Amino acid sequence: MKQKVITTQEASEIDQKTRETLGCTALDLIRKAGEALEKAFLNHFRPRRDERIGIFSGSGHNGADALVLGELLFKKGYDVSFVVLSEGEKLKPENREIISEIEEFGGKILRFHEESHMGEIKSLIWKCAYVIDGIFGTGLKNEVTGFLRMVIEALSEAKNLFSIDIPSGISGDSGLALGAAVRADYTAVIEHYKVGNLLNQAADHHGKKEIIKIGLMDAQSNRDYLSEESILPLPKRKNHTHKYDYGNLLIIGGSPEMTGAPVLAALAALRTGAGLATVALPKEALPYLKQLPPEIMARYYGDFSEFHPFLEKKNACAFGPGLGKKNPFSEAILGELIETGLPTVIDADGINYLKKFSEEGAKFPNVVMTPHLGELAQFLGSRPAELEKRSLEVLEEVAERHECTVVLKGPCTLIANKNEVWFVDAPNPGLATAGSGDVLTGVIVSLLGQGFPLLEAAKTGVYLHALAGRLAKEKYGEAGLIAGDIIAFLPEAIKKIT
Repeated sequence: MKQKVITTQEASEIDQKTRETLGCTALDLIRKAGEALEKAFLNHFRPRRDERIGIFSGSGHNGADALVLGELLFKKGYDVSFVVLSEGEKLKPENREIISEIEEFGGKILRFHEESHMGEIKSLIWKCAYVIDGIFGTGLKNEVTGFLRMVIEALSEAKNLFSIDIPSGISGDSGLALGAAVRADYTAVIEHYKVGNLLNQAADHHGKKEIIKIGLMDAQSNRDYLSEESILPLPKRKNHTHKYDYGNLLIIGGSPEMTGAPVLAALAALRTGAGLATVALPKEALPYLKQLPPEIMARYYGDFSEFHPFLEKKNACAFGPGLGKKNPFSEAILGELIETGLPTVIDADGINYLKKFSEEGAKFPNVVMTPHLGELAQFLGSRPAELEKRSLEVLEEVAERHECTVVLKGPCTLIANKNEVWFVDAPNPGLATAGSGDVLTGVIVSLLGQGFPLLEAAKTGVYLHALAGRLAKEKYGEAGLIAGDIIAFLPEAIKKIT
């Protein structure tokens, strides 16, 4: 079954719908969450009863979840310290009721809400073998300041930190830290991934994350978490076959300064199963091109009329790797690709040329565009820092407006067309290396040449690229990984999904 990804507004609506459908209260759902959280905490950390567990609870329902978790542990004989980081009148009614139950059972509630309490808080953090973070939930909108920011910063010294639904301080809709954010060792995500569990800085703060089920209603969303079950395997090959059955590709790119990029894309395409791959380069790049791998063909053009015949008998094209921004024929070439409807991956400098067509209101139903955040910002005339705050929304707008498929590369890569959005949660700092994006371009164009629909080529291509990158990281580590290593592991990645 698909795992949906939802916004914080959708999460609130699902909570409300669940209460109405099941005839239960907010406190009923909080108790269900507490039971599931207790199980997740004990299974993951396996604490001894003589090890102190600190419950850090905010004023909202995330804090109430933490209090119920702590109450259940306390009743089982664990050493639990309850910390409420709010004045009483600011607490939700459910929080006050749970606190009363804890006190009736003999638990002691420590109430801290001023900067003068920071000495006691830091001392308690140091004494705790485990800390439960229930300060903020996914509904946080404003930057964390003052006393609570100081608490979150102090939690950087915590051992075995368990966050509920999302690490406190991370935006539930962008995955960005709002001033300061907890760095959890484990995050128990309730029922559905929220956007902020996946995007931007999320991977640096969640630690290990797992979905826990509490019986909320299903999400009605067109956004899905990409797993191996959601991708298409490469087609099974017949014995009676030849190379033209698996795609005849043209990789358009290269400039005097960057002749390697189209070669990387072509090699990746071949390693992903393409039958033939040809690189098309401007003649001015020829003196700078070292010997090509023998599996790759090359053609050179001095003007558009010389380029045009290169498209004959091609099944798919890639446009942009190493192209540079000074190629006088690139605009005409791209216009031809869009007009012919040939399946095309546009990356790197190719996106810069695509911008002119987008300003004219063109539709690109044959295009897979693969920008990183900076390239998408340039395409839209925006700034990366602003785009980062609403990258999902912007991605959906671009895909719908231009009727194209967009792959927004990042620690969690987003793939969208006008109907669907997919989240590929595969953070790997080793992929932050020159040529990694060219390899992805080659993988996707190879799948297009083998007959994959655009969205499916993007999904399977991003998944294979991430898997090959993970295999390469396991062998070489993050710092030493280079683009060629990703290509080398593509066959093994393909075997794993076949």
